[in-house]
Amino acid sequence: MFIISTSINLRHNEKSQHKMAHKAWETFLKFHHLIGITLVALAGAAFYLNHSLNYWNVVRKSMKEEKNTECDFFSGRWVYDNVSYPLYNEEQCSFMDHIFACQKNGRKDFNYRHWRWQPRNCDIPRFNGKEYNTTIGFYWSPFLVESNCDDYLNHRNLDNRVVKIEAIEKHARHWNDADILIFDSYAWWLSPNKLLWGSFESPDAIYKQVETKSRPYEMGLSTWSDWLEMNINRTKTKLFFMSVSPNILRGDTFRHCYNKSEPIPKNLLPSKRYHLMGVLEASLENLRARGINVEYIRITRMSEYRNDAHPSIYRATIDHLSEENKKDPTTYTDCLHWCLPGVPDIWNQILYDYIMKS
Repeated sequence: MFIISTSINLRHNEKSQHKMAHKAWETFLKFHHLIGITLVALAGAAFYLNHSLNYWNVVRKSMKEEKNTECDFFSGRWVYDNVSYPLYNEEQCSFMDHIFACQKNGRKDFNYRHWRWQPRNCDIPRFNGKEYNTTIGFYWSPFLVESNCDDYLNHRNLDNRVVKIEAIEKHARHWNDADILIFDSYAWWLSPNKLLWGSFESPDAIYKQVETKSRPYEMGLSTWSDWLEMNINRTKTKLFFMSVSPNILRGDTFRHCYNKSEPIPKNLLPSKRYHLMGVLEASLENLRARGINVEYIRITRMSEYRNDAHPSIYRATIDHLSEENKKDPTTYTDCLHWCLPGVPDIWNQILYDYIMKS
């Protein structure tokens, strides 16, 4: 009968099951021990990874903050400072042109001399020109290329301006050996000009009246760019180009400079796009692609606030005006040039820092 046998087999199975249960428990303990070790390892790895990520996040944040705190000279505000400014007095400057001598020309309010430009995250460094054994030359070439306005003393009353749009050598031969060249050409392109191909004396010369402003400016900058590429010593000569000095048209009553004694508040100045700036910036970008770096000094926006710092009616040429014109000051105010000391001194301080860093 199979009942006994079954009973014996049950006892044997109980022993086997007990052994198997013991082994299973050992295996279970070992498995849980392994899981525990694994979890600890994973926790350690997660902690290390999290610590590493936190570390690099801190590094990236620090780098970003450092980048954000780099000095942007052109982002800031005008601060009234009658302790440090002006940097000099008008009568102390023997080189000053009468156009900029507003005090000599009768201006009585002097607050315009006490405004200092304060960048957002830094200060503009000061410099003393006497510390450097340097020769500075001013070269008059309003169009960069040749024109019939190239006489510095006799060019203001020319009604028929002619620009030799592809000729630059007469001027550029004086630039060859310079260590630093700082260019500025904008305001003279704002009026319609007659372009010339050929010489002034040649009967075969071609003249063309061009009413648009951008195309002649583009052509003039192209001639200038070609000369730079062919002649400039790229390892020696540092190149700079000043952006537009704000020109305030008579119809712009908000920016007009007549009878203004304080800067325009920052929150009240709307943005303005100077069309020819795009032409200039495209030209500089094109030069960069050709391996010539021209540092662009963006003084336009910071200068726009200072409609109080122009000569306005305090200009030397007022005696030449008709009595009819004198009755309406807004018809002869000078909102293009600047009183000195004043805004251009800030430009020079910024330019100095660019030169030293280059």
